[in-house]
Amino acid sequence: MNRRKVQEIREHWQQFRQQVAQTGDMLRGRSMPELTKELFGLYEETGNRLIYEDEYFERRRFLAVFGLLSIWYEREEDLRKLEEVIREICLEETWALPAHVNRQEKDWQRTVDLFACETGQALAQIVTELSGKLDAALAGQVRSLVVHRLLDAYMEKEKGAWRWESMYNNWVAVCAGCLGSMALCLLQEEPLRQKQIVDRVISTLPDYLEGMCDDGTCPEGMSYFTYGMVYYTGFAEQLKAHTKGGVCLLEQEKVRRIAQFQQKCYLTGGITVSFSDGNSHDRFRLGLTCCLAEMIDGVEIPPVSAAMGFEDDHCYRFMANYQDDCWVRRYLEKLEKGAALDAGEEQEQAAWFALLPDAQWAVWKNNGLDMAVKGGHNGEPHNHNDVGSLMFAADGEIFLSDLGCGEYDQKYFADETRYTILCNRSFGHSVPILNGQEQKTGREYGAACFTGDADGRVTLEYGGAYGSSRRLERIVTFRKGARDFMLEDRASDMGQQDWLEENFVTQTEPVITGCRICIPGKKGMLTLTAEGAQDVVVHKDVFVNHRGKDEDVWLIRFRVTRQGTMAVCRIHGEYEAIETIKTIKTIEKIKMTEKGEAGCRQ
Repeated sequence: MNRRKVQEIREHWQQFRQQVAQTGDMLRGRSMPELTKELFGLYEETGNRLIYEDEYFERRRFLAVFGLLSIWYEREEDLRKLEEVIREICLEETWALPAHVNRQEKDWQRTVDLFACETGQALAQIVTELSGKLDAALAGQVRSLVVHRLLDAYMEKEKGAWRWESMYNNWVAVCAGCLGSMALCLLQEEPLRQKQIVDRVISTLPDYLEGMCDDGTCPEGMSYFTYGMVYYTGFAEQLKAHTKGGVCLLEQEKVRRIAQFQQKCYLTGGITVSFSDGNSHDRFRLGLTCCLAEMIDGVEIPPVSAAMGFEDDHCYRFMANYQDDCWVRRYLEKLEKGAALDAGEEQEQAAWFALLPDAQWAVWKNNGLDMAVKGGHNGEPHNHNDVGSLMFAADGEIFLSDLGCGEYDQKYFADETRYTILCNRSFGHSVPILNGQEQKTGREYGAACFTGDADGRVTLEYGGAYGSSRRLERIVTFRKGARDFMLEDRASDMGQQDWLEENFVTQTEPVITGCRICIPGKKGMLTLTAEGAQDVVVHKDVFVNHRGKDEDVWLIRFRVTRQGTMAVCRIHGEYEAIETIKTIKTIEKIKMTEKGEAGCRQ
């Protein structure tokens, strides 16, 4: 690693601690927002999650800030404020979120969900770290409440009774990892009870790894990779210390492949691959990444400018923030003690192509031009009906979008409404429409094959995603060093009444001139020239993002010319990096000189 990267890591770590301190100065004289029964009932009445959750997570912000400041400095003013915060959180009727509880069930307040576990872990670690510094009665109350609400509730049911114990996703890592951490913190005087809980957690965590593809891909997207790995790795490191190195859950080949997934998601300018419920401008956890880089060969730290700051996680997860301090500090100390540092500049790899065959993802990084395409199936965790979806970015701007995660509300997770939401349905992805039909939902609807070669050519056959016997093939070619790409869709075995329509998604208003589609950006322009296009039209729509904010979306659609029993569309995408003013002039010139063009030569 070069010295400049090390300095960037150090500066980010220092800024992180400053952000926490500044937030502490702002919050010290404030009271936490109140969680009322009326707010809790909003989800049941309207399906809205954000209103209650905004207040809930603001309270966790107080806990994280004053927990960290008290551990770092042990100042009286922080410790007393922390005690005030902890007392308030202990008074909450439940630590679970409304979307995860059923108030018709007996003892629903002891629901062991993601956020109840996160809260219990935070409280357990804080009172353990500050043993003897906090009010003894309050520390005892925390221990009793965490054990009753979570550890006892967990163990009172047979293994598999909690629904997440039958899952294969981030829920397993978060809930099990937190429960194991709580047991290690709070049950030191009860070694038998502690061992029972830890053993059950260890026996459950392989299900989390099983949910990852064999190539290391997290099919839920990078955000969920971060979420699950924060708690898996946090518990793994705590267990390793507890067993004096006897048990290390990170020393597995599949964990090594999973740890390398994150770096494959980062494109130029901090853009991230946003398939499934991902985010195109995701931020990584520097603490987690430093730990993985320290422990596992081949793990790279993405550009530090894309690392998460304290305020970037609206859930204010204590374990993750704790790691962003202590694990980064540990990593820097190790580098200072003996790692060889290169004085030269770190260069981004000029051309790179990664094929993830088990997930059926392909990612190109090509001299500032980036592309990703997926196959997969429509029964994936946090599924979107998106087999064949692609995204294209250049110079840090996205031109063809995969919208990623929408607002989490009741409709988002209800089977009958999920695929009426733009970002989840096929219309919200750059995939064709076959005979007016979108892709179908379910594990059986997916790509029959997905292959790629070292020259940057990917082929997938995905007629099955539409439940169709028609063969539908997509070929994407993006050669090393090229400034353009080719995309070809071929539908064969077409009947007389069959037809194929292309659909491309962008969040920049396009300019259409016949068969040429121009998508302007601040630093350049992507031009798509579509052979076989008929009647190109643009529909403007609205995407409601994860935070409930509206974003404009343009859907570009056109029919594909039939040739006997085949419909073939060849699209040439070419990016020209030019100044904004030149882009504008180019668009204006196109409008003036080609206005009224009826169509394209076939």
